[in-house]
Amino acid sequence: QGGTATALLVDNTTTKQGTTVLLPNSLAMTGDDGTTTTLAKSVEDDGSSGTREALDTVLGTQIQGTWRLDTPYLQNLVDLIGNIEVDTNADVPDPDAKKKGAAPLVSKGEDQTLSGKMAVAYATYRASGEAQNAQLERFGQVMQAVLRKLSSDATAATTTVQTLAQILDPSLTDKDLGTFLAKLADLAKGGDYKTALLPVQTDGTLTAQA
Repeated sequence: QGGTATALLVDNTTTKQGTTVLLPNSLAMTGDDGTTTTLAKSVEDDGSSGTREALDTVLGTQIQGTWRLDTPYLQNLVDLIGNIEVDTNADVPDPDAKKKGAAPLVSKGEDQTLSGKMAVAYATYRASGEAQNAQLERFGQVMQAVLRKLSSDATAATTTVQTLAQILDPSLTDKDLGTFLAKLADLAKGGDYKTALLPVQTDGTLTAQA
C-alpha cells in the first residue's frame, strides 16, 4: 500500500555472523539536494542509489548494492522456496476477506507455516495504534525465515533469484545477489544470524553508541 521497509543485510566475515539491521523510516538523512529528509522520504524521492549514498554517510557504511523487493516478488520468493516458518506475534486479517468475522489469514503462534501470500500479509501488517517499527520487525522476521530456507549453495540461490525475473538495481547482478544470499543462508541455518532494530531517537537522529 505504498509503504516501504528498509533493512541492511550484513555478512560480517570477521565474526562469521550475519545480521539484518532494521532501519526505521524516521531515520534522519541528508537528501540529494542537501536538505534534511527521512529514510522513508529518501526511498520515495531519491531512489536506490541516492538512498544508498545517504545511508553510507549516516552510518559510515559502504553498502555494496540495493535489492528492492516489491511485495509480489516477496510473495513469489516465499512460494519458490516452499513456504517459511515464523513465530508470529499477531493475528493478521485476510485482505481478500469479503465479510467481517472471517478467519485470520495468519494466526498468532509459534512455528506458523506461511505461504507467499501469508508472508507478505504478515511482513506488511501494522495493527491500528501500532508504531511503524512493529511492522518493520515483522518484515525482519520474514527475511530471516527466508534466509533459513534459501539454499546455501551459490548456484542454486542464484537460480532462485533468476527465477524471480526481477529487474535488479544496476548495483547488483543476479549472480552477486545469489552468492551473497547463499552466504547469509548458511549463517542463518547454523544459528549465526540475528535481526536487530537500529535505535533511532524521536528526532530521527542516532546517538554515537547507535
